[in-house]
Amino acid sequence: MRHYGRNIIIAFALILLALWQAFPPSERIGLGKDLRGGASLIYSVEIGSTESAGEVIPQVIEVLKNRIDPDGLFEISIVRQGQDRLEITMPLPSEKVSQLKAAFEEELAKLSVTSIDENEFERIMRLPQDERDAKLAELGQVSETVNNALREAASAFTEAQQLRQQLILFEQNVDIADEIKDDLAIKAAEAEIRYEVARDAALATAISREEVKRALERSTEQKIIRDGDDVITLDSPRKRALDGIRQQYPEIEDQLNRVIEAYDEYSANRKSLDDTSDLKRLVQASGVLSFRITVDPQSGGAGSVVTHPDEQRLREQLIEKGPKQAGARDARWFKINKADSWYKSVQDYDRMIADPASYFASNYNYVVEEYNGDYYMLCWDTRDMRMTNDDARWKVSRAYQTSDQLGRPAIGFEMDPAGAARLGELTGNNEQNNMAVLLDDEVYTAPNLNARITNRGIIEGDFSIEEINYIIRVLGAGSLQAKLSPEPLSENTIAPDLGKDNLDAGVDAGKWALIIVSGFMLVYYMGYGFVA
Repeated sequence: MRHYGRNIIIAFALILLALWQAFPPSERIGLGKDLRGGASLIYSVEIGSTESAGEVIPQVIEVLKNRIDPDGLFEISIVRQGQDRLEITMPLPSEKVSQLKAAFEEELAKLSVTSIDENEFERIMRLPQDERDAKLAELGQVSETVNNALREAASAFTEAQQLRQQLILFEQNVDIADEIKDDLAIKAAEAEIRYEVARDAALATAISREEVKRALERSTEQKIIRDGDDVITLDSPRKRALDGIRQQYPEIEDQLNRVIEAYDEYSANRKSLDDTSDLKRLVQASGVLSFRITVDPQSGGAGSVVTHPDEQRLREQLIEKGPKQAGARDARWFKINKADSWYKSVQDYDRMIADPASYFASNYNYVVEEYNGDYYMLCWDTRDMRMTNDDARWKVSRAYQTSDQLGRPAIGFEMDPAGAARLGELTGNNEQNNMAVLLDDEVYTAPNLNARITNRGIIEGDFSIEEINYIIRVLGAGSLQAKLSPEPLSENTIAPDLGKDNLDAGVDAGKWALIIVSGFMLVYYMGYGFVA
């Protein structure tokens, strides 16, 4: 009994510590899909005639787990269903995260002028006066500059429309002299030109909401490089992208800062995938390895052998329309996975940012252009200049960590017999050319082929240990694109009703147990104490 007071204090301290760790419960205690609700996707798995479902399906499950939720934070489960089916289930985000996402989307929507293309702009101009003014007021709230540009375009449209209508009436009246009609036609044409200029100026103030999202989702990792005796820390890809947006659209900086603040708060509280579209995107990133000979730039001189006659046109298409709509029957643009792997000094970095086309052409003999902050490389897309699973069935038999010639961590891989024969054919016919190594259609490296390669190769780059482990896991499992169905066979939403019922029943049981046990102890011990 001498330590009675001390023990009471310790017990209360432990209780308070436990409560502090669990408060607030909405943030500290993560609810699973049975209590929060969730979604279920069913995929089919293709089993080859010579393959065992007992071996293939567990392998696919393991790779999917490592890709979708490598740390087990999102409580995503993947289980086998029947002979050749997989069920992937995920909990839905909490109410707080959903509210934070809605707040972010609301701030992002205030940049709504950015979502208007030329056709939508014309439709707004043709609305009744009151509706048009209301819509322009909504779009112009981004900044005074945007609002003024929209108003000027609307005024020019009204003037051009009035002159057109007046010209139609004049042309129907035979009593009006032709000279007057011609003069009015010239004025109408000039008004049309003024409107088009004002419209283009208004659209030039626009920034795509998708561009802002891509910038926010970029890596925050900063690269550290040496510049002589100095160590230089370069800005992260996210900061570079956002700074570029601020520089190009200074009038939206205040609203952009509010968007960034809302996104950061949402991202910090996000503990699960937002919806099934996120899950589908991760599943479809199937880890497909391919090889393509790169297009040599026409400015490369004697070192350029496999040039493309339409190089300049393809560059212009990429800049204007993007990679999906820019291309030829025999060549395509492919995104460079990590631009930080392609410079080694501050001077190289500055040159790449200032003029990527010239930098990659002179340093590596590649055709590269920048689009929306990403860099794209032009590669050949003919059977004799590529190696993909669409042309023949092959796979990576082994993937492992190794080192490149500079001693940096790299990924080594070995091909199966079919892959070794095809790779030997591709590289043997293209010695001294550059060959891009792509994973999921993103360029990781593009070495010069000094000799024929058959059964093994190396993927070089500026990789972290986590990235190396991820690529090794994906390559080691082979190509999932040929195994997993491209879209789920079924998709269902799981309501939290059953889990909530069980939780309520458990809470009620706990309350009654506390009352009964407490009553028993009071009667039992106090009774004996009273007798004593």
